[in-house]
Formats: sequence, C-alpha cells, structure tokens
Amino acid sequence: MSEDDAASARLRVWIALLLGVAVVSTAALLIRWALQAGALPMEIAAARLCLAALVMWPIALWTSGLRASGDLLQRFDRSLLRWTMLAGSSLAAHFALWISSLDYTSVASSVALVTTNPIWVAFAAWLWLGEKPGPRVWLAIVLSMIASLLISWKDLQTDPAHTGLWGNLLALLGAMAMSGYMLAAKAVQQQRPDWPLLHYVAAVYSFAALILSVLVGFSTGPWWQLSLAAWPALLLLALGPQVIGHTLINHAVRRLSPTIVAIAILGEPIGAALLAWFMLGESLVATQLAGFALVLVAVLLAR
Repeated sequence: MSEDDAASARLRVWIALLLGVAVVSTAALLIRWALQAGALPMEIAAARLCLAALVMWPIALWTSGLRASGDLLQRFDRSLLRWTMLAGSSLAAHFALWISSLDYTSVASSVALVTTNPIWVAFAAWLWLGEKPGPRVWLAIVLSMIASLLISWKDLQTDPAHTGLWGNLLALLGAMAMSGYMLAAKAVQQQRPDWPLLHYVAAVYSFAALILSVLVGFSTGPWWQLSLAAWPALLLLALGPQVIGHTLINHAVRRLSPTIVAIAILGEPIGAALLAWFMLGESLVATQLAGFALVLVAVLLAR
C-alpha cells in the first residue's frame, strides 16, 4: 500500500470514528427520554443491547453468507470465546453503571466522567498490549482529565445533597468498564484479524444482553414488559448509538490505538451537553465550556 493509500485509509477510519462518536452523543438524551417514560436504568440497558443484537445478527449473516458464517462458527475457539465474554461483561457493566448515573447527575457530568477512559485505557494498553503512549498522547490524556473535571465541576459545587457525587462515581466506574470493552476488541483484532467485525460485535452485544436480561428478570421482571411510551426511545437507542455508533467505534479500535480512540470519544460530552442544553434546558457554565475546548485540543493532539 502506498503512502497516499495508507493516509486515505487512515482518514476513512477517523471519519468513521468521529461519525460513531457523534451518533453515540445522542444516547444520554434518549436514555433520559426512556427514564421519564418509566423505564428503569437496568431495563434500558438490557433493552438497548437485546434490540441491537437482534438487528446485528441478520446483518452479519447477510454480509458474509450463511455458509461462510457456518465456517466461522467452526473456527470459534476458546480464546475468542474468552475475549468475547470479557468484552460482553465489560459492556454490560458499563451500561448498567452509566445509565444508572443519569438518575443522579446531569447529562454533561455523567457523559464527561464516563468518557475518562483514556487514562484507564492508556495504562492498561501499556501493561497489557505493550502500547506505550508517546509524549503528545500523554499530554492529551492529561488535558482530557482536566476537561472532565471542568465539565463536572458544576455538580460538585451545586449539589448539597451529594446525589450528584454518587452519580459521578457510577459514571467513573462505567468508564473503567468501557476500557475493558475496548481493550478486548483490540486483543481480538491482534489475535484473530480474520474474524469479521460484524460477527464479533453481534456476539458481544448478545452476551451483554444475556447478562443484563437475567439480572433484570430476577430484579424487576422481563424488560419487554415496559410501557409503550418507552419503546420509541429504546428503538432509537438500539439502532443509533448501539448499532451504528458502537459498531463504528469497534471498527476504529481495530485500526487505531485504543488510547487514541478513547481520547476521540471525549467528543461525546460536547454533543451530549449541547443536545441536553437545547432539548432539556440544562444550563452550561463557563467551566463546562472551557472543558469542551480542552476536549477538542486533546482530540487534535491525539490525531
């Protein structure tokens, strides 16, 4: 591949990544919609992943053909199963923690903290995958951490009951779980580059959906018994942020460093906060705007 072809391919990956981040930015707003319609956080997480898995499997089978998919299943070994289970478990934990955080804190703070995974991904990728970040990436990580603090500062100052602090903690734990999900995707690409992306994400979404559906079934009953008012939000959540957004992010992780992808995902708080300001009337203060500016600088440094 020539240098021009390589640069063009890399540009396409970045376009796919930024498009995925833009679509994922709508998730917090759709989750708020579902919460207001009476759905519980764990029910939303289970419904999102179950519906996404139901959409992804026909697409995966159609793109590769039934015979090719059957051949793939014969090559589904123990190592691939282990990584798929790790990714699915991490994704289930991520959504359960993050969606729960939106019950306690603002969209801006929740999304800002749940996207602090660059630092967790960077350290884990260094120790686990041997990807040592360069000086500019470390600077981008530091700026992203400062940006997350600035964006969530309003809640830390204006929440005397400290419910926002609990929501912020849930979002932070959700960020750590997201890091495991991304690193597992990178490990699959390194060890099994022949394994198709769509089959991988369909399997991961299915395993995460199974975990959450079992948990919801034992706690509140089957998630599909939700009120009709919540279904439009759940369908949009599955089709947009999950099927399109997360699949594009998984595509980018296969071709870029997980740390770089994690930094790019920091664009999500900007889109989510602007949508919350426009649609929900959540105010934006100077510290949040400063945090958004630092996010953009961090993404450009990583790029």
